[in-house]
Amino acid sequence: MDTPGALQEALSDWLKEADVVVIPTRTTSRDIEPLMRMCKVVFKHGRTKIVYVMNGWNRFKASRDFMEWFGGLAGDQTVVTLPQSEAFVQVGAAGESVVEFDRRGKAAKATRELVDTVREVARFPRE
Repeated sequence: MDTPGALQEALSDWLKEADVVVIPTRTTSRDIEPLMRMCKVVFKHGRTKIVYVMNGWNRFKASRDFMEWFGGLAGDQTVVTLPQSEAFVQVGAAGESVVEFDRRGKAAKATRELVDTVREVARFPRE
């Protein structure tokens, strides 16, 4: 189930039923507060497995610093990174998935790994 980015009243009910919660975030200091709000809600209403998705990952210091800070909070939960890539922007205009758009690109590879990871955490077979 995909929900809007804002916290919803029905979110607590959804979290109680979820097998896995995927929490996407960017890797900048301004994303810490919304990430912490979402984590607080998830921890309060559900004891499900969590997959954190770090969007816009790059090789620069800000992403590395964010991951160093976040590493202590994630505990034994799963963390996946999606690279900073123009392909994610281009697929919106093309009306395709990133995998259809550029099968061999970094963004497509990372997206397939994300899907496989979520399926594994949920105990579904890999595609």
